[in-house]
Amino acid sequence: MCSSDLPGGAGQPPVGWVQAPARQGGVTILAKLGALILFLWGLLFTALGGLAIALGAQFKGALESVVGAEALTSGVGNAIGGAIVVVGVVVIVGAVIEMLVGIFAWRGSGFARVMGILYGLFFGGLGVMGILGTASAGSSLDELGVSAASPAIGQIIFTALYLYPAIVFILAYRSKA
Repeated sequence: MCSSDLPGGAGQPPVGWVQAPARQGGVTILAKLGALILFLWGLLFTALGGLAIALGAQFKGALESVVGAEALTSGVGNAIGGAIVVVGVVVIVGAVIEMLVGIFAWRGSGFARVMGILYGLFFGGLGVMGILGTASAGSSLDELGVSAASPAIGQIIFTALYLYPAIVFILAYRSKA
């Protein structure tokens, strides 16, 4: 029964067909490699955050045993240990989100793609600033007659491994098919 068949109804004008968006291809191999890199960075930083939590919890006892004055150092040890624990928790939260971004980017989520780009640009940008800072410190030290500092290979690799997912997620996330 059409709406024009209803009593007193003039009917609705015909509605044109809405074409569904073209189906995009799957996630490219390059993007899956970027997602894997994000997942592995998240895994590494989760472990480092857990280490920070464990060290922060042990810091109070270590400070008291080294100094020997429990009354003097208990407040300081608690404050420093607590701060280290908080940093560890923040690192773990960010790292778990990064691991989830890697997993969902692997599966083709658009939101995870955007988050992967943001993670890559943020941490890659920090790496670039660190490299530039090391290079400028090296030129300043040359003027003083001190041997120049150069960016460590680890710093360059860190930066490249964060910039890779950002670039690939921007340029080659999905195949054309």
